[in-house]
Order: sequence, then structure tokens, then C-alpha cells
Amino acid sequence: PGYYGPKGQSIIAETLQKIYVNTKIMTKVSCAPQTPVKYFFEVMILETAVHLIIDNLGCEYDKAKETINKSMVYGNIINPLDEINESENKINEV
Repeated sequence: PGYYGPKGQSIIAETLQKIYVNTKIMTKVSCAPQTPVKYFFEVMILETAVHLIIDNLGCEYDKAKETINKSMVYGNIINPLDEINESENKINEV
């Protein structure tokens, strides 16, 4: 997400997975009506990135979301994914 790029997304996903998936806090019921994978990637990771950008830039929520959208290309170039992320496979096990 945004200037964090695929590498940042992977780090955020791994951290959230440890907190919410591995501890069974995140369940199919808690993610409904979305699937756990969809909720994890479209809500949890995105919202975490937004709040990290708010903290980094000292900006408002809407400006952080705009920053994510405008900095995607930069993030993909500067922070590429170095290795395959297993997070999606583990989330499917929920």
C-alpha cells in the first residue's frame, strides 16, 4: 500500500497475522460478510497503512489515503517484495 510498496505490505501482513490470525482473534464470523482473506487484505492491511502514514506525515485520514493512491508506483519501485509471502495461504486456513 502506497509508498510502503509490496515489501511494506508483506511486513504489515505478517505482523497482523501474528496478532489476529495466529491468536484466532480474526475468525470467519468476525470478518463477515467478507471472506477472511478479503477482509485481511482490503481492510486490515489498508487501514494499518493509512494510520502509519498519518503517523509518519502528521496528516489527516483523507490525505493519508490520497498519499497511498499517489505513491503506489514509487512504493513498487523502492520497496519491492524480495521473497514470496505466505500470509494469504495462512489466512485461508482461518
